[in-house]
Amino acid sequence: MDYKSQLNEQQYLAVTSNAHYLRIIAGAGSGKTRVLTFRIAYLIEHCNLYPSQILAITFTNKAAEEIHYRVREMLNDFSLNMRISTFHSFCARLLREDIKHMDYPSNFTILDEDDQKKIIKKIIEDKMISNKDFTIKYLLDFIANKKNNWESPDTVLKNSVNNYYEHLKAEVYQEYETRLKKGFYLDFDDLILKTITILKNHPFVLEKWQRRLKHILVDEFQDVDANQYLLLKLLVGDENDFTVVGDPDQTIYTWRGADIKIILDLNKEYPSLETINLEQNYRSTGNILKIANRLIQNNIHRLKKNLFTQSSEGEEIHFFHAIDSLSEAKYVAENIRSLYDGVHVNYQDFAILYRANSLTAELEKTFVEKHIPYKIYGAIRFYQRKEIKDCVSFLKLATNFEDDLAFTRCLECMRRGIGETSEKKIQAYAQTENMPILPCILKNKENLPMTFEISTKTANALNAFVKSIVMLHDKLLVEPKKADKVLYDYLLDCGYIDELRISEQDERIENIKVFINQFESFLKKENATIDQFLQDIALYTSQDEMETKEQFQDCVKLMTIHTAKGLEFDNVFVYGLIDGIFPSSRAIQEKIDGIEEERRILYVALTRAKKRLFLTDSGGRNYAGIKYPSRFLREIKDVAIKQHLNVQIDTQKNNNHDTIFKKGSIISHKIFGQGIVLYEENGLIEVVFHDPKYGRKTLIADHPSITLIKQ
Repeated sequence: MDYKSQLNEQQYLAVTSNAHYLRIIAGAGSGKTRVLTFRIAYLIEHCNLYPSQILAITFTNKAAEEIHYRVREMLNDFSLNMRISTFHSFCARLLREDIKHMDYPSNFTILDEDDQKKIIKKIIEDKMISNKDFTIKYLLDFIANKKNNWESPDTVLKNSVNNYYEHLKAEVYQEYETRLKKGFYLDFDDLILKTITILKNHPFVLEKWQRRLKHILVDEFQDVDANQYLLLKLLVGDENDFTVVGDPDQTIYTWRGADIKIILDLNKEYPSLETINLEQNYRSTGNILKIANRLIQNNIHRLKKNLFTQSSEGEEIHFFHAIDSLSEAKYVAENIRSLYDGVHVNYQDFAILYRANSLTAELEKTFVEKHIPYKIYGAIRFYQRKEIKDCVSFLKLATNFEDDLAFTRCLECMRRGIGETSEKKIQAYAQTENMPILPCILKNKENLPMTFEISTKTANALNAFVKSIVMLHDKLLVEPKKADKVLYDYLLDCGYIDELRISEQDERIENIKVFINQFESFLKKENATIDQFLQDIALYTSQDEMETKEQFQDCVKLMTIHTAKGLEFDNVFVYGLIDGIFPSSRAIQEKIDGIEEERRILYVALTRAKKRLFLTDSGGRNYAGIKYPSRFLREIKDVAIKQHLNVQIDTQKNNNHDTIFKKGSIISHKIFGQGIVLYEENGLIEVVFHDPKYGRKTLIADHPSITLIKQ
């Protein structure tokens, strides 16, 4: 095969290197997968390695399958027996063969997350641990953290004797491990940890695998954690070779164990390491790359590189500072419709990337109103998220005591001493009385234990819960226009938000704040009621289930930046660039390391764009206080202006929203043609265009594509 004609100079050097230890720093869009595939083919064709002597590690099964197919196609041999898999898949294969050395059968069962949750739930029930103390997710995270730090249950128990809650968690950990061993179960962490244990404790097993694997390649090496790196070192030993491919500037998974120091300091452990940079980008325009390069150069902990492209500078970069989140969402929708209608860009060619799922609320509302089809990837829709459904249920129950579905959900949120058995007894009695549950309880509140055949303790807990709902009902009646504050205060007073805070579910808390902000904005409308708000939410939720097959195929993609990693899109909006959100408040508190990770996340977002890039933020005030543009946005914008890069600063008028457009004004739009202004409000204009193909649209008054023809 002629490798040189199919690769650029740096790619060719990486593919054909004879180094025992090779580190390839592959910038975004630089052909990383192509290089990895060609290198495997080269090792087979020119280095006399059998396919079975090569182990290639990827982070997804999809990537493994793609590389496997490409190599076979390149070598025109679809019978090649290659070891290309994820870390976990490789370890499972090794354990099937060698876990007998730990007195496990080869037919052990691998648990998924749902299996783990069921085991933890049963342990909680058996030990009669209150849901108020720990959530299942919190306990699973606790166990994973201890296991991956090689802390055994016995050690954790011993170190927690003087702390009741720590000791309780240690007991759950111990029982979890006991049940796994009894059933010959392994969770995902076990696959790697037990593989390492066998290789370290049984030298003959290690030697066997070292003889089998002569060259090990690892993709996305910037994302490996300490245990994955330890596994690699064990398999490489003193005789074998490795190639690692990655980009420190795209290390965005430290929260799940990735350690950027591993790829940065690899040369310290392997002094003969050869490093080759891949800097030619085949994805993005010149303007996008200049912005990305200048941003990431602010990081200290990185390996120097500078992406470039031989393609054109491309379209201008758009910056937009909105006066509030609704205006920001409308700006996004307007630009999508302009490109969709004007130059026939498909919806599926747009991606909106954000730091946190809590930011999608206004986008979803606006897209529904503007009939823009969309799909959220990597997360359920805003109004389908548990914490939002909980908030809605509290509102529903407080305004309608006969809503049994809302009652059941609220009770499960705030169970606190009311078990499933008692709940079933209460439901059964209400059914025999042919009454909704809450009115039935209120009717019999003087004799709860006797009426429902429940304990006095349970009756007291039930009475406290019902009393809190009645108080919420009364306050909503007194201050309906302040229902947002009443609900938020209730969530604080009843301990709902505190439970989320204790279990470090910060994103759920942020989602609730967004919901409360939306509620507040709605109540400011004339004749707004709580019932109308709940109805609107129900309609938005119905929209979730009404997507046709065509819309599903051609729809705007909404996703977090972490979900977008490894993907690319023609048109990208990086949305919600607000200090405290991006970078997050926690990152700001962590100073250098936290800020650098957040900057890497934004770098990943910028380098997803191929043709057009829009960066947006919004000001105003919410429950978190006054919002300010992200410090990263200022870094990028200041550099862009100083360097005279091709950018466009899209602005809005001041808070008075004065514009030159009035009702009846005739305007010209560079795409939609001439139209008449129907009305102007908050810096936006409603226009009906002469061309029936475009019809009636809401536009940003200050958008540069609009020109006044006649006042």
